[in-house]
Amino acid sequence: MPPVTNFAANPRYGQEQNSENATKKPSGHKIIVNQSKKEAFSILSGLRGIQRRLKNAWTVETNSDEITDGMFEGVRAFILPQPRAKFNVSELLY
Repeated sequence: MPPVTNFAANPRYGQEQNSENATKKPSGHKIIVNQSKKEAFSILSGLRGIQRRLKNAWTVETNSDEITDGMFEGVRAFILPQPRAKFNVSELLY
């Protein structure tokens, strides 16, 4: 008879994701993908494979608002995937 799998203890099945023992990403491991300038690529199209690989160790977020200085708190990488619209002067100062 094959061994019985304990599904409750296996994180692969998503049972322990909200518990205290679940793995947490360290602070400062955040990547922002900009979507405010009509970019040609997004997380859902063009960057999906990269996002899948990064989401295990990094927090990947999208930005659809104007670029400000406050949004770079704890961010390790800021990705601009081929913007099609012009940047404002205030955005370039940061």
